[in-house]
Amino acid sequence: MKRTFLILFCSVAIAVVISTCVPAQTKLPPPITFSAGDSVILHRLTYGTNHLVRTGQGWLRPLPSSVRSKLSHLLYGTKPVFRDLVTPEPSLVLWIENTRCNPPSGPTGHTWLMLADESGHAAGSRTVYSERYRASKGTVAFTGWPRSSQKLTIRWFEGTLSEQGKLLGEWVVPNPAYQPPTPWVAESLPLARTNGPLRCTL
Repeated sequence: MKRTFLILFCSVAIAVVISTCVPAQTKLPPPITFSAGDSVILHRLTYGTNHLVRTGQGWLRPLPSSVRSKLSHLLYGTKPVFRDLVTPEPSLVLWIENTRCNPPSGPTGHTWLMLADESGHAAGSRTVYSERYRASKGTVAFTGWPRSSQKLTIRWFEGTLSEQGKLLGEWVVPNPAYQPPTPWVAESLPLARTNGPLRCTL
């Protein structure tokens, strides 16, 4: 009886620890398949400066870098794997898997990504995606995006960065770094502000 109770107690404790420590999975959009035959899968989004691999080879992280490198090559060979990423400033990072594809003949231009807010307005910078025509798992980091938008649209384009480009597809995802906009508090008029020798009165 005591043994059965102990097993049941341990099972419940493990379940509680797992449910507490493992973050809830965000529902991600389906893969995008391009006309060239290749496709891209969005595995997750992370926010911050220290972006760690969640699955797969993440168990190698505690090992010294030289041992980690040898084991990774031995176990995975040339198979694409995700790798940890550290960004110098808080960034929104997309974890993307790309399937192999023969690039079409002729000039194709750049493949690049851009973010839009929930109203559809473009925001943030454009980021080139250089892994388009080979099987790979990698990350794309954005340092600027609309934090006050609850949802983000990730748009895939093809063409030169100086032009609008051809829209290839898009994902709509929850914003992991959403911050509600700060309410504006009106002040009584007249209102004056001074900056050095400059004084402005409204």
